[in-house]
Amino acid sequence: MTWRGANQQFDVTWDGIFSSSHPLRFEVSAGTSLGGSDIIQWQETLSTSITFGLPATITSTSLLKVYMVVRAIVAGGNYEDVVGTIVLPA
Repeated sequence: MTWRGANQQFDVTWDGIFSSSHPLRFEVSAGTSLGGSDIIQWQETLSTSITFGLPATITSTSLLKVYMVVRAIVAGGNYEDVVGTIVLPA
């Protein structure tokens, strides 16, 4: 996960983290608390990366902790999660 402060955006990639012989779809959530989704909630994608910004409701980014969950899902419904955290600069 990379923070681009000038644009108030995150670039997240998980290429090579999940492996499957079947096609995968992904759901991405991010929040200011572990398990939270006040930034992005279960955004679906077939890509292995996503870019998103902070909502206007978050007014201070100094040392803000952002918790991410990327869920890989196969057609049968089985899934696996990867969790990450980033602390924004002061």
